[in-house]
Amino acid sequence: MKDMRLDMSKFAVQGIKVVAKMITQHAAWESADPRALLHAALPPPTGSASPTPVTVELATTSDTLEELKRRLGKELYKLELDLQGGLRIAGKPCDCASAKHNFGVEATAEELIAYEKNPIYGQVIDWYRSHLPEFQPSEIIKHPESHYQSLVPELRAFRKQVMGTEKLSVLVSPRERAAVVAKASEILKRRETSDANL
Repeated sequence: MKDMRLDMSKFAVQGIKVVAKMITQHAAWESADPRALLHAALPPPTGSASPTPVTVELATTSDTLEELKRRLGKELYKLELDLQGGLRIAGKPCDCASAKHNFGVEATAEELIAYEKNPIYGQVIDWYRSHLPEFQPSEIIKHPESHYQSLVPELRAFRKQVMGTEKLSVLVSPRERAAVVAKASEILKRRETSDANL
């Protein structure tokens, strides 16, 4: 029994030493210059004494603005589909409009406000927030599906103002469109080849 107490004492002393070391390292970490910590964490450069800086081409403001508009358009369209379904799935209320769309619509519209002074983004946020209480599942059961379906034209008008059109094709980025065209071309070529072999 005495040996067991000695082992437990050693274990406790070891634990205290480890905790003390962690506290010391943590204190040193917090007081250290972040640049020195970053430098220490990076592997040493290989080859030349001064590494060549890497030039990265960033997206333009215009590209970013177009992408954010597409994202907001997609979020509005997804909300539109849920409203068209009366905010119900299999006849039961869903939390799609209160939980899922909340972050997508508001966050994207707020980010767009930082890029351009278009009042539509604030209007989208205000509209969404004004309807948020009735988008809660406990409120959805109090309204007929037609109530939510009647909100679709307003939402579609917002999407048209954001995107400049109601056409859904504008929600697809040029890169996504090019990928679809390339894949379709590949499939057509394979069909032509297999038809020619028949």
